[in-house]
Amino acid sequence: MTYEEKQLQWAIWQGFFLLILIGLGIVLIFRFGEMLPFLQSLFISEKYSLPLQIMAGVTIGFLVGFLTLYLLKWTKTTLPENELADLLRTILSKPVGFVPVVIGAPLVEEFLFRGVLIGLFLDILPIWILLIVNAFLFMLVHVPQYKGMPILHGIIFLVGLLLAYLFIITGALIVPILVHAVYNLVVGIAMRKMA
Repeated sequence: MTYEEKQLQWAIWQGFFLLILIGLGIVLIFRFGEMLPFLQSLFISEKYSLPLQIMAGVTIGFLVGFLTLYLLKWTKTTLPENELADLLRTILSKPVGFVPVVIGAPLVEEFLFRGVLIGLFLDILPIWILLIVNAFLFMLVHVPQYKGMPILHGIIFLVGLLLAYLFIITGALIVPILVHAVYNLVVGIAMRKMA
């Protein structure tokens, strides 16, 4: 790995760490005194067994990933030409590029968007509001990367809705993390082949 590649990896992981700190800060503010039990509850589903969650997460991830690829091919949509899309192409072209895309992003984004932002407000706000606001925020974070591509924004919004819904119905982050990871893997492999 070249010096530039190491610097890029370091910058990506610093960004992930910052998002985790933001999430923990929000939890600290809203669940002071019960922070650890809340964090533990995000990873333990009392509704479904772990093998079922794993199977569901992987299966749904593949289905959504291939459905996305089909939709992109059908609409002849490609990644835009901008700095962040170029960065994503660069990351995916490297042997270790899939680590932040398939492991880092799903863990960090699901923790922040689903675990923290839905988990903290599930008992306070109507579910439909949580779903829409959460998916919209998730899409907004990805707007710079897919700037000017409404189909990609729509896909990210729908994927965000699905991930939020899966968190709500399972009561834990396992399924959304796996769906996100497998989705990123499927789409990432396709993007790597296109580059």
